Amino acid sequence: FKGMELTSLNLNYCKMLTGDIESLKDCPLQVLNIAGNAFEPSMFTGNIEVFEGMQLKELNLKYCENLEGNIEVFKDMPIEKLNLKICKMLTGDIGSLKDCPLQVL
Repeated sequence: FKGMELTSLNLNYCKMLTGDIESLKDCPLQVLNIAGNAFEPSMFTGNIEVFEGMQLKELNLKYCENLEGNIEVFKDMPIEKLNLKICKMLTGDIGSLKDCPLQVL
């Protein structure tokens, strides 16, 4: 996805897709959904720090069991919807999201 001007990307339940989220680093994403489900978790890997500086408004990482990083990367984003269900390897303090305009967590 490098060099693409994507603002929205929905790969929800694309169970056969794999790769490192690093490839999304330079995309001006506002909406990203790479969620898996209980039977077929997302196969994407990488560190969520690649999202730093993005202006994400909606982010669904549900069942992204292989993603790593600290959720504090989201603290300065205009993020309104955030789903981190079953993101077992993420760390951080949920209090860091207190200034986000979250409507759904």
